[in-house]
Amino acid sequence: TVSGNASSTSDEFDFVVKFWTDETKTTPVTQNLRYAYSTTPATDGFSAISYDETAGGYPITLRHGQMATFVSLTQGWAYEVWENDNALGYTLVSANPASGVMPEVSASASFHNVKNELTLVKKVTGLDEGDSVSPSVEITDKAGKTVFSGVLTPDKIETLSLIPGDYTLTESGCDMTGMGYDWTSATLSGLNAEIASKDGGKAAFTF
Repeated sequence: TVSGNASSTSDEFDFVVKFWTDETKTTPVTQNLRYAYSTTPATDGFSAISYDETAGGYPITLRHGQMATFVSLTQGWAYEVWENDNALGYTLVSANPASGVMPEVSASASFHNVKNELTLVKKVTGLDEGDSVSPSVEITDKAGKTVFSGVLTPDKIETLSLIPGDYTLTESGCDMTGMGYDWTSATLSGLNAEIASKDGGKAAFTF
């Protein structure tokens, strides 16, 4: 599953499915298995998939809404499903790997990738000739971790990839009050942030 304002249902994600004949994962399963791609649990159309020595398992590629169904698996086999790192800017918000032991009937693993983009645009109105504003901007998440840090000059655009959550934006290093400027807005509605603030100004927002 993919979600977020910058996600695409056509993006592809690579996975490796691994099986072992025992719960302690001592003996890997390496024989050909049967599987099928579908958008609902498959009941037919299965084909062979080979063990990949390099990947250490059975590689599959999925898009949003797709699933791969393996059949004729043995109860008691241990399994792991890994999503490989992607270069598409997504954040995986599911457990990786998904793992367990094959029950009597069936098991499943699901993955959720999120890609949101927040656009920051610095706006300063009424700037006097000769005045220069180059404030440092820092965005931290709810845990205090910095997710963005940089200089945001007027009309410069920064596009950030964020997962949903609560964030605080802090602007510093530019004493706009001393030049006659003040905090005039901290609008972070939707996905565009237009910020004009005084030195040390903070704006909290939920993305």
